[in-house]
Amino acid sequence: MGLLSKYRSRSINTHFWHDNGKGLRVLIEDSDYARASAISRILSEQGMESVICHGPEKILRTKCPLVQDDYCPLVTNSDLIIFGFDLGDPEYLQILASIVPYSRKVPVVVLLGDDPSPIEEFLPATIFGVSPPITSRKMARAVEIAMKEFAEQSH
Repeated sequence: MGLLSKYRSRSINTHFWHDNGKGLRVLIEDSDYARASAISRILSEQGMESVICHGPEKILRTKCPLVQDDYCPLVTNSDLIIFGFDLGDPEYLQILASIVPYSRKVPVVVLLGDDPSPIEEFLPATIFGVSPPITSRKMARAVEIAMKEFAEQSH
């Protein structure tokens, strides 16, 4: 059993969530495999199910379905999105821009880089930033705050 399956996380091999009704469904978008796995573990310990999307395959030149088709079942069926792609990469910024409209329906947590200034003005109030270093405690707190503030803004 691999690390990801051990923590009830799945890679993007499937576009369907488990329909077990247990916990929040969290989409982790991050090309950093180790960080995505660590975040998945933190969320699993809090009773959440996660699916990891490592992004478009640059070698095979695949596109993100959200950018290409304006639809991704993982995004539309998530209860929370954690965005960890490199904010300095224009392709990943395009994915984040495609997620912004969904941030009115689902909370989005963005893992900010060392210099978050170029992205902070781009983020609407419904997207929550987390500055490095990303620790277990900081990630758990960010999810808690994002969910709470999102619920308050939705009312």
